[in-house]
Amino acid sequence: SSDPSFDGNFSASMEDLTQSYDGRILESNPINITGSEYYDAEIYYNIQGPNSGRDNKLDEYSVKIVWLDDMNNELSANGIFGDFSNPGASWKDTSFSEQAPASAESAKLRIRAKEGDTNDPTVYWDLASLNKFSNQLSNPSFESSGGWDFSDTNVQRSSSSDPAFDGNFSASME
Repeated sequence: SSDPSFDGNFSASMEDLTQSYDGRILESNPINITGSEYYDAEIYYNIQGPNSGRDNKLDEYSVKIVWLDDMNNELSANGIFGDFSNPGASWKDTSFSEQAPASAESAKLRIRAKEGDTNDPTVYWDLASLNKFSNQLSNPSFESSGGWDFSDTNVQRSSSSDPAFDGNFSASME
């Protein structure tokens, strides 16, 4: 293919973006997941075209994990919004993590893009992934002091009354 690709020979393209997220949508097929578990989503993009991202309004994207029940009904969709602020020949990636609802049995990625003005760019997408979170770090939630070097006196394990995303403790930098 003569179109740009990040991995392999092909990519997906959204040509001639519109000013609405409903204009260009790409969805993956559903995959089986385990409810209440965390999942990581990642995809690479490359935006090209006349004045891509250089007009008064930036071109934007939305990448979401769509959580589905056992009948493939949409339970919710969570993800990120961003702008294509650095157009050109280089590929950029966007990634995030979300927890599946307890009743979710499958999930899919939903990718949308829109132009900010009337510049009609094309965005290329490649190497999409949706994986169950697998952390190889020891003690990622700082529930004990093991697995981390707290030798800097301004970096410490928080108390149980401080905010924590997962568990009762976090690391703080004061």
